[in-house]
Amino acid sequence: MGNVGFTPARFSRPQALARLGRKNGDSPGMRMTVRRSAAKSARSAQAEAPHSRRPRGRPVVRVSAALVRVVRRALGAGIAHKRRRQLQAVAAQFLLGITGLALITFVCFHLDFGVARTGFVFVILIALVSLLGSTSTSVVLSFLAVACLNYFFAPPLFEFRVDVPDDIERMAVFLTTSLVVSALTSKLKRSENELRQNQYKLEKAQRIAHFGWWERDFTTKHVSLSDEVSRIFGVQPVDLPEWHGRWLDLIHPEDRARAAEAAAAALSPGGPRYDVEYRVVRPDGTLRVIHSQGDVTWDHSGRALRQFGVLHDITELKQTERELRASEARFRTLVDHASDAFFLYNEDATVLDVNRQACENLGYRRDELIGRTAFDYGPDLTPELLLRIRERLRAGKTVTYDGRHRRKDGTVFPVEVRIRPFWHEGQLLAVSLDRDITARKRAEETLRESEAKLEEAQRVAHVGYWEYDFVTRRYTFSSETFRIFGLTPRESTSAREVFKLVHSEDRDIFNKAITLAVNGGPRYDTEYRVVQPDGVVRFVHSQGDVRWDSGRAISMFGTVQDITDRKLAEQALRASEERFRTLVQFSFDVYWESDAQHRFIRQEFAEGLADAPAPGSEIGKTRWEVPYLQPDEEGWRKHRETLDAHLPFRDFELARPAPDGGKRYVSVSGLPVFDGAGRFIGYRGVGRHITERKRAEDELRASEERFRTVVHFSFEVYWETDTQHRFTRVEYAPGLVEAPVSEIGKRPWELRNFEADAEAWRKHREAVDAHLPFRDFEIARRTPDGSKRYMSVSGLPVFDESGGFVGYRGAGRDITERKTAEEALRRSEAYLAEAQRLSHTGTSVSNASGNLYWSEECYRIWELDPLQGLPTGKAVLQRIHPDDRDRVREEIRKDLHQKREQAIEFRIVRPDGTVKHVETFSHSMFSAQGEIVEVVATHVDVTERRRAQELESDLAHMNRLSIMGELTASLAHEILHPIATARNNARAGMRFLEMSPPNLAEAMEALGCVVRDADRSKDIVDRIRNHIKKAPPRIEPFDLNEAIGEVLVMVQNAIERNRVSVRTSLVDQMSCVRGDRVQVQQVLLNLILNAVDAMSSAEEGARELTISTEPSQTEGILVAVRDSGPGINPEHLDQIFNPFYTTKTSGIGMGLSICRSIIDAHGGRLWAEANQPRGAILQFTLRPAWKTHESSSHGLPN
Repeated sequence: MGNVGFTPARFSRPQALARLGRKNGDSPGMRMTVRRSAAKSARSAQAEAPHSRRPRGRPVVRVSAALVRVVRRALGAGIAHKRRRQLQAVAAQFLLGITGLALITFVCFHLDFGVARTGFVFVILIALVSLLGSTSTSVVLSFLAVACLNYFFAPPLFEFRVDVPDDIERMAVFLTTSLVVSALTSKLKRSENELRQNQYKLEKAQRIAHFGWWERDFTTKHVSLSDEVSRIFGVQPVDLPEWHGRWLDLIHPEDRARAAEAAAAALSPGGPRYDVEYRVVRPDGTLRVIHSQGDVTWDHSGRALRQFGVLHDITELKQTERELRASEARFRTLVDHASDAFFLYNEDATVLDVNRQACENLGYRRDELIGRTAFDYGPDLTPELLLRIRERLRAGKTVTYDGRHRRKDGTVFPVEVRIRPFWHEGQLLAVSLDRDITARKRAEETLRESEAKLEEAQRVAHVGYWEYDFVTRRYTFSSETFRIFGLTPRESTSAREVFKLVHSEDRDIFNKAITLAVNGGPRYDTEYRVVQPDGVVRFVHSQGDVRWDSGRAISMFGTVQDITDRKLAEQALRASEERFRTLVQFSFDVYWESDAQHRFIRQEFAEGLADAPAPGSEIGKTRWEVPYLQPDEEGWRKHRETLDAHLPFRDFELARPAPDGGKRYVSVSGLPVFDGAGRFIGYRGVGRHITERKRAEDELRASEERFRTVVHFSFEVYWETDTQHRFTRVEYAPGLVEAPVSEIGKRPWELRNFEADAEAWRKHREAVDAHLPFRDFEIARRTPDGSKRYMSVSGLPVFDESGGFVGYRGAGRDITERKTAEEALRRSEAYLAEAQRLSHTGTSVSNASGNLYWSEECYRIWELDPLQGLPTGKAVLQRIHPDDRDRVREEIRKDLHQKREQAIEFRIVRPDGTVKHVETFSHSMFSAQGEIVEVVATHVDVTERRRAQELESDLAHMNRLSIMGELTASLAHEILHPIATARNNARAGMRFLEMSPPNLAEAMEALGCVVRDADRSKDIVDRIRNHIKKAPPRIEPFDLNEAIGEVLVMVQNAIERNRVSVRTSLVDQMSCVRGDRVQVQQVLLNLILNAVDAMSSAEEGARELTISTEPSQTEGILVAVRDSGPGINPEHLDQIFNPFYTTKTSGIGMGLSICRSIIDAHGGRLWAEANQPRGAILQFTLRPAWKTHESSSHGLPN
């Protein structure tokens, strides 16, 4: 046992017991018991002594190792089985088993039980633990019990070693028995649990499905019912012989005989199987529908032994069936009365069923359509199309497409087809919903025309629309809105620019209306003034609605109307209203009352009423007894009938003579008055002096006549037709160009000079044949000169009093200008695409997920294939020159981070290896969260421009070399002068050193002069080298006055040779500029040498050259070079800066052109003017160093 960690102490069983007693400090009585047990054990040991002499080495170790492996496997199996059990229950069972094992071990040990008897008791314990449901606990206890048997009961005691082979066999038998008992007990437990669970599920299923079972034993007259059967019948569970009679009593009286017959027939030999439906009346009065069926068991003599059956409560099922039948009837009615056609097809497109609308659409009867295939009325259906549709239907997809159907009479109409598959008894069927979309197609065409009319209506009504994006803070305007605000149409306009156009006095109103609308207040609806850029003030009325997203305002859409004319009219109207308000205060001129005989009993006239009768002069008289001029006798008769009928009357007009001999018109209204008993007692009413209104009505009639004349000329043509659609009347507007001679008696489609396609004429004829109104039917009329004049014709059917059709009346408008504008728009779009191609400018749109749009020119610039779809960002990046990729990525990252416009120039590598220069400009739109929504960019191929810049740089370098050649003599003089001075100073220094003693101070001063003269010569040479060498431009601040002085030194020899006097007027305060010093000096050299050369040819007058600097009007520095030469012809002032233009006999004419390019690259301007009294002025502007200069260095010529 040493191999497994135990020290083999050689104790016999009596010694072990005695030692155990001493170790635990037992009492004497206990020690005596132990001695007796030890003596008995000693005798047993002597009896077993022959067996204990067997070798005790490796076989015992192997047995112990095997036991350890078995225990480990058992523990592993126990752990595997414990996964689904609660840890607390397993722990409790294990603790109980350990307690029992310890107790049994203690008792059996003291009762001096052997291995066999103790093992038997352990088996009982393990079986009891297994019954608790824990197999893993039983297995572990089995191995622990083996360990206890080995340690406490198998000699030698208190050692994990077995010396007696029989004990090994007993422990092996015990372990096998305990494991088998555990397994069988656990299996029995699981079977009982499964049986109990199945029984619970069966009862649950019966309760849910309303199923129950019953059994009838004919030998014992014993009837068994399940709980669900009792619940269905509404009785308590019973087990009675008389159940059959009680069962019949519960059945509905109308179904009782049928149920009894079915039960009796099932019990007769050879009779039918018991299967019947009947109704049950429960004790509480409720009614249930039952379906019962069962089988009879017969003995060998043909006598019924027992009958077993099931019973199903089908009340809800029956109710569902009734509702389903009613629903099917309603659905069939709904389908037959649906406005769309329904077709039921099999897999071969054969019609199985249709609804009424399908028959009406195609002109067939239902029996004629059933059995046909879709090819019979589908002119667009082909076998290939049917195959594709069938494949999609088999995949469970819904198929939708637009097609055509052909009616029985051969006419064709458009339909929208929507097919949905379903399977029935293993067969693929399809339901097709076919909608006649003739009206929709016509509506789409009408919509397109309406959109064009809407645009025109906006222009005519001065109404435009706008949309404001709260994220980008920019407005989108329609064309008319741009016109109202006086702006040039563009893609969008900033909110700041729009706000500046609002009149300063109305800005608070403008802001308040928007703020209230955004904060949930009233709808945005306000009026304000707009000050157009040219100063014109317009009144506008704007209204709009806020669009929300998750409770946040994202945009606002509205309209704006130019109401300037209305406002001016309102101002005039307010003055008129003020006058009218005064009149309204005296709206009734007289109040009157009359009695039952219609005699006046009261009259009250308004104060100041002209021509009012004398007070009381008409009291007691009827209205017709007072002098009058109108109405006539018939009018009075009708009025008196109204009065006698005691009916209310309104605006009865009459005319009375005025004192001046004229007429005074009065409008009278009255209501009958009745007393409490309902008796008529008279009238009460008012009267108005309507003389002025009568005059106004006369004027209105005249105005209506004028208006009728205008309406007559609102349309270019008015026409009427008869029932056969032949023209019966045609009137053209006066002045209509090239009106037809006569069309009376002809139909529209019979006129040769009317052009429209056959399909359009067919639809038009269908409409007029159906006597339907039509609108904006467009036709084209050929003019004698071969051109076309387009007309839009509308018409309404006319019916007589009996409802009979008598013809059409309608009008036509000349829409040639609109058609011409539409054609111009299409050409404009084509021109735009061509312009992009010619200017090598492409357009692209992208977002965070990739490219959304590339124009054709964009593909050509990047030399990508548009057939391969939109390029990916990786493909575009691969085209960029490797040396430029990192720079492009970094600039894009910075621009997006700073949310600014992007302008990047880089190179791309074509597939053939050549390099192309591309410049991109992009604008990014961001969301409120700062995320990129969309990026719009232009791509410009600047390869040619780059080459031109390189050529221009070379040309500028050649120009500098040419100038240096011309200044060779002057430069040589400037260089030799400091050299000669240095030589003289050097000799003087030598003489001072040769003196005795040497004059060191004078020598040092002479040597200093030498050094200064040498530095002066070096500076001159450096300046010449800077002008000669071809170096990239260096943009840096420099002293302009100093640069001008250096140029004058260079041209000193030329100035003296040509006897030119030089005068400078330089401003010291603004002498520092930013730019390339060499290039600016090159411009000055060109201008000064040109001036000197121009003055050299002048024979008379002084030769004066003036160079000046002064502040410019654009916050820059103005440099002017004035000469007194012959000047420049005014006609040539704009030409002298053109390349290769020269007035000299020598030179190529590129000097001034290069000078202008240099100044333009520095952000300035170079121009020429005439000098007074003679000569010319060449002047240019530069930006001072303190002003931010945003031009990039790559824009300057080298």
